[in-house]
Order: sequence, then C-alpha cells, then structure tokens
Amino acid sequence: MEKSNDKISFDVDYWVRTDMSNMRTLFGYCADIFKEITSANLDVDKFIHVFLNSRIREAAEDGNPKFLGTFPHKTMEQLIIIDLNKDYSIIELKTGEQNYDEWKLEWVGETYSYVSCRSLFRFSYLEKIMPFERMKLLYLTGHQMNHEQFYNRIKDELFANKKWEFE
Repeated sequence: MEKSNDKISFDVDYWVRTDMSNMRTLFGYCADIFKEITSANLDVDKFIHVFLNSRIREAAEDGNPKFLGTFPHKTMEQLIIIDLNKDYSIIELKTGEQNYDEWKLEWVGETYSYVSCRSLFRFSYLEKIMPFERMKLLYLTGHQMNHEQFYNRIKDELFANKKWEFE
C-alpha cells in the first residue's frame, strides 16, 4: 500500500494475484474447509451462489481491509458468521454427496476473480451472466486459455448484458 494525496492506494497487480489465489483455494477446497470448521458436509453449488452474492465478498471488492486478501478459512468463517448469521444450514448438504474435481473449482474461483478485477464487475453481477452451472461448462475450453484470453472471449457478452445505471 502506498499513501499519496491522503488516500490509500493498493498495488492492483498484488491485489489481483492475491485474490485469484485465495478464490482458487476457497472454491477448490470449500467442502474441506467447511467440514473443518463445522464438521458438516457442504453443498458446493449453494455455497458458491451464496458466496458470490455475499456481503463479505462485496466488502472485499470495495477494498475493506477486514475482508481484502483474507485467507480462505477466514473467508468461510466470515461468511458463516456475517452473511449466514451462524446458521449454515442453507449451504449444508443434507443428503447424498457431490463430487467435484478440485482443479475445476479452482479454475472457476480464479476466473471469477480475474474477470471481476478486469471488468470491475462485482461477483454478484458476474454470477447473473456466468452462473456457476455455466462456468462448469466453460471450464472445458476456458481452462486451456490464459485468463486474459478467456476474458477477451467473454467480455463482449459481459458488457452487452450490463444495464448501465446513471445517478
């Protein structure tokens, strides 16, 4: 962080790398992290939806230092405490099991982060255009590109669907 003109500024490259790394780990190992914290099984689909639309993610995107660059375990704890008011039943897997390959989930987390940082769109908006179900399908070709190539492939769709709001 640098201080200039009485404003705090962040090294954007550092923020992007840190956030991508944290989202890769959070998404890739969310079920394991959740089980360590709660001893319960996680519904990965519901977790990702809740997280993408969470207040803690929005606070991180706003640069709140309490949530910016938070390690994945702490992020999961904060989601449970702040967004779910300690009632994690909404993201708990009640029956059956889900089998996801960690590397696919890692790619989804990294990609949401990169696209968000590059487009300046919040995760909550990206989820409307690229919901988790679609991201799982985009993985097949998207993971073979670098993140900038993937962003270039989808950016027209992102901006075409954005409803610009003027104050």
